[in-house]
Amino acid sequence: MVRFKRDAGFTLIELLIAMVVLAIILIPVSTLLLDSFQNIVTAGNKNQTLFAIQEELEKKLNSGTAGEVYDISINFPGADPMEINGRVVTIEKNYKRKNEEVTANMKAFLP
Repeated sequence: MVRFKRDAGFTLIELLIAMVVLAIILIPVSTLLLDSFQNIVTAGNKNQTLFAIQEELEKKLNSGTAGEVYDISINFPGADPMEINGRVVTIEKNYKRKNEEVTANMKAFLP
C-alpha cells in the first residue's frame, strides 16, 4: 500500500480559500486604482486646458487691442470715487471630465 505524506503541500480547498481571499482584497484595490487613474487623466486635461487659456490670454494681452471696453468705479470711504478705464478679455475652452464636456473660462481686466 502506498502512503502519501500529508504535509507535502496544500490541499485543493486551501488553495481555493486563498484565491477567494485574494480576490476579495484585489477587486476593491483595483477599482480604487482605476478611479485614481481616471482622476489623474481628468486633472491633466484640465491643466492642459488652463495652460492653453492662459497662453491665448497672454497673446491677446500683448496685442493691446483685445477685449471689450469696460469701466470700473472704486469708492473709498471719505475719498472721491476712482474711475479706471480698461478692457475685459474672456477666454473659454472645453475639456473632457470623465464622460462629459466641461467649459473652463478665464477673465482678465486690463487697465
